[in-house]
Amino acid sequence: MNEKDAYLKDRLLQQNNDALREVIDTYSHDLYAAAAIVLTKQYAQRVQDIEEVVQDTFVFLWRYPEKYNPERASLKTYLSWKVISLAKNKVVKNNREMKLFASLAGLYQHQQIPDWFDDHYLDMFLALPDKAREVMVRRLILNQKPKDIQNALGIPLKEINNILFYYKKRLKDMIKEGMDAR
Repeated sequence: MNEKDAYLKDRLLQQNNDALREVIDTYSHDLYAAAAIVLTKQYAQRVQDIEEVVQDTFVFLWRYPEKYNPERASLKTYLSWKVISLAKNKVVKNNREMKLFASLAGLYQHQQIPDWFDDHYLDMFLALPDKAREVMVRRLILNQKPKDIQNALGIPLKEINNILFYYKKRLKDMIKEGMDAR
């Protein structure tokens, strides 16, 4: 066990700002490099995403210092695994958003987006799983019948109806929550 890492953890548990500053000063460079490796595999250098992932790693450590166990790994290793995990999640999220934006761009190009579909709805659709989002876009925006969706996606009709039932309710709840927050 590294005594310095154990000491840093104790200070982080006490919410010592100097301990966090020391961790950031010591490990930022290495974490930026690790995040850049993961995030630039599919995209050009995305400084904003890299910075966000590294900052999220430090915020996680600050909020949950008890999750780090100095007997299992060094702080550098722990933070590296955390930044890699967050970077991979960011890639998945970016891919999902790119697919949706591409499909919506096609809809805008053909002027098939309804007047009611604004940024608020876009955010709600982004929160849906891929398959549900595809079904919901086809039904609510393109006005396709469930049978046509089945033919296009190769999903059983019963599953399509279940998705429509569940996610229409979920979207209504999200809309209601949004209105309650205003």
